[in-house]
Amino acid sequence: MNNTTPPSTPAPAPAPAPETEPSARPSPGPWNKAQLGELSKAERLCVLALTDPYKPIFLKNDFPPERLTAFKGRVMAARNVSANVTQSNTLAEGITVTEAQAEKTLVADIRKVQAKAKQKYARKNPIVLKDFLVGTDVTESRPALEQGSQSVLNKMTSDRVGLDTEFIVSMEEHRANYVNADVSQGSADANSEAAYTERNKQIEEIKDERVELQYVIDGEFPPGDPASAAVRRQFDLPATRPFNAIRRKAA
Repeated sequence: MNNTTPPSTPAPAPAPAPETEPSARPSPGPWNKAQLGELSKAERLCVLALTDPYKPIFLKNDFPPERLTAFKGRVMAARNVSANVTQSNTLAEGITVTEAQAEKTLVADIRKVQAKAKQKYARKNPIVLKDFLVGTDVTESRPALEQGSQSVLNKMTSDRVGLDTEFIVSMEEHRANYVNADVSQGSADANSEAAYTERNKQIEEIKDERVELQYVIDGEFPPGDPASAAVRRQFDLPATRPFNAIRRKAA
């Protein structure tokens, strides 16, 4: 009789965890998060300062309700400017796409003319191909494409290489679209830059006044006093040390 104990059956391996798709990295938002935080803090503290427990305190510290209300209005104005920055950036990006399409269309026109020129002259009179910029990189820069496309159009006034008037008119329109897209891009970039500068200026001014508002509470509710802790917390002030938001001098 065999008393050998048979080996135990190994436990089945655990099923592998299902693979999960890697989460896509969130695309950068259209706003500056620090500036959004500043606007939210300024608006919240302004509303708090206008409530009855604090209104008299701010009144005796050169912050009457009229000033606080005007301050809140400037916060809203800065929010509107931030919206304009976003819209200006979107417009500029849209024009960039339009410009790229205009360039692609114009280059295709030039390639078609060059193909027709090679069909006509490649074997019989190849020297003429230089007039159609065959072998020249017209895409190396915007000035090169603007000049090259006009040179090809000028050449076609005397030699259409089998292309009709409709094509020439279409190519002239495509060139105009390309040139105009550059002008529009410049205007959009300028508008975007102006809105960006104005937003930064307004938010910096709002920060200055928000800090001044906090210094009122810092003086009226001294740090380290347990009776001041709740109020200081409401106004984003440290509980045990003086508030310090002195502007650093530019390097």
